[in-house]
Amino acid sequence: MGTVYLVGAGPGDPELVTVKALRLIQRADLIVYDSLAPADLLKEAPPSCQCVHVGKRAGRHSAAQEEINHLLIAGAQKYETVVRLKGGDPFVFGRGGEEVLALQEAGVPYRLVPGVTSSVAVPEAAGIPVTHRRLARSFHVITGHIADDELDYAAYAQLEGTLVFLMGLSALPRIASGLLSGGMAGDTPAAVVSQGFTERQRVLRAPLSEIAERTKEKRMGAPAVVVVGPCADLDFLYHAPFGIIGSDSFYARMERAMDGEAGMLSHVMRIRLSVTEEGRKQLREAFSRIEEFDWVVFTSRNAVAMCERIAREDRYPLHRLDHLRFAAIGPGTAERLRAAAGHVDLLPESYTSDALGQALAEQVGKSGRVLVIRAEGGRQEMFSIMDEAGMEYEKIRLYRSEGELTVSPEELGRTGILAFASASGVDSMFALAEQEGYSLAGKRFVCIGEATADALRKRGIEPEFVTHPHTAEELARRLKLMQR
Repeated sequence: MGTVYLVGAGPGDPELVTVKALRLIQRADLIVYDSLAPADLLKEAPPSCQCVHVGKRAGRHSAAQEEINHLLIAGAQKYETVVRLKGGDPFVFGRGGEEVLALQEAGVPYRLVPGVTSSVAVPEAAGIPVTHRRLARSFHVITGHIADDELDYAAYAQLEGTLVFLMGLSALPRIASGLLSGGMAGDTPAAVVSQGFTERQRVLRAPLSEIAERTKEKRMGAPAVVVVGPCADLDFLYHAPFGIIGSDSFYARMERAMDGEAGMLSHVMRIRLSVTEEGRKQLREAFSRIEEFDWVVFTSRNAVAMCERIAREDRYPLHRLDHLRFAAIGPGTAERLRAAAGHVDLLPESYTSDALGQALAEQVGKSGRVLVIRAEGGRQEMFSIMDEAGMEYEKIRLYRSEGELTVSPEELGRTGILAFASASGVDSMFALAEQEGYSLAGKRFVCIGEATADALRKRGIEPEFVTHPHTAEELARRLKLMQR
């Protein structure tokens, strides 16, 4: 008979799991895990370990509790080490108690391994302490999954301290109206922290009387933690001086380039990239007659990655590309292209679309047919140069970019320097600021490349500097200098 370990996986960040939990995962024979357990932790399991998902989320129960109990008992009869991996702590609304009772009844040995509970950690991730000596000397954790007649809102409304509702997003209108009916003031601070400790984390603060409607307007997503009380108005986060506007991959490169000073960065706006249906159709059509082309030109590393992914999805016969020569706009694109195609035949000395167009005109001219793969909305100067040279080319607008603010308006307001990785990032940030009423007045702007700088200049803004060369490493170097 093996042992079942009821293990708390923490609030979502795999680095917040306990050392003991990690050691158990690393020697587990069977892991039975929930949706809220960080997926990266499963990578620590031995190759022979069987991992079974029994995730529970509102409206999407993939396994009944009785089935999970049976799975744990059967697992202990077969394996030496069974890990029941649960998000947060197993006994804070995690049904750990029900599983322990089932194990006791079956005579199965078990051990308990506490986890960092999301009731405290997720508000903290948003800079909200659940207690404060002058504001709240207690906090109360309440499940949002409860019937109307089971919850005495009047009693909770009279409590001093912080109210923390777990799994309460769908019930938020009922929670807010119940607390107001129970006598809590409408201007009581409240906050919703959505998808805490993930790259999609969002924070919304509003008075109790407005929080439900504002949450609906902003389309906050589950899982979420709701905080009500004076502490919800606090913001104890460290606010980095540099706000990055770029894709996840670009921000990751910036963190690496900043090295020990990465804490000065904040990813204030994520630029999401998506292949357009028209772009996908055009690429596949071009691939079907790829023998007509002599060169393929990529104006971003994202274009390379997306093109490679589509070819892989279509199981495209890559030997049909053997005759091609490849051109890249800059070193980042060239690095990604070498990994995909094995070689890069043209890289301009200056990493701009103008320089790339000039280099193509000089090296290719009228002697070859060129396929250019790029994003929507890019600069047209390269094509003007190619037209003047009488070059024969086709262009595919393969993908588009959209911006998503990843910080609260308050944090954006406290970020003094905004660093843009692309012209589309400039357009997205200013469009969102206009739409939502965010003020960018008084901020300082820096950017990569002249195309990005021109997007700022069209708005009457001269960037403090434009990086040359146009790389994340050079941007990181310049940002470090600004701090000295």
